[in-house]
Amino acid sequence: MIDLYQWFDLYAAYGRTMLAAQMLEQTVVMIVALWRFLRRDKDERTFESIHNRLLKVPFGKVLQQGIREGSLCGETVEALENYRKLRNHLVHSLTPSITLRLCTKEEPPEVIRELNELADSFEGARIELTKDVFTLYMLTGGSQQDIIDRSSELIEKMAKLDRLEKHL
Repeated sequence: MIDLYQWFDLYAAYGRTMLAAQMLEQTVVMIVALWRFLRRDKDERTFESIHNRLLKVPFGKVLQQGIREGSLCGETVEALENYRKLRNHLVHSLTPSITLRLCTKEEPPEVIRELNELADSFEGARIELTKDVFTLYMLTGGSQQDIIDRSSELIEKMAKLDRLEKHL
């Protein structure tokens, strides 16, 4: 049976895993949007529109668009498709299973370890894909200094957020 401290660890591991999954998805959206910018539009307003639209599209459809337009291919597509299945399983099927395992068996440390391993895997994939984002951004005419400046602006803006409800 799970104790109070293990519940906290479980919540942290599950939250970290879901955050890592979301960040990986947003990185893929950025790749697809930047690729389209390079191939077709070359207009920053159009890029922002495409990027914002893709953020609202189910991840499977983002993958399909990336494959169709050539921004995602080969091993990357295979890995992302496996990720998509795992993420969907985590959200839709694994949660009831985790609850059953926690309440009926002596497995809390194992469940927490598994969730942390998933988070590590998602974060590793995101880091690798982020390299592609930087490359594509530089191909659009951006520079490393642009990336540093825009990242600093974003961090500064986020540091001022004191309540999430204001921004929902």
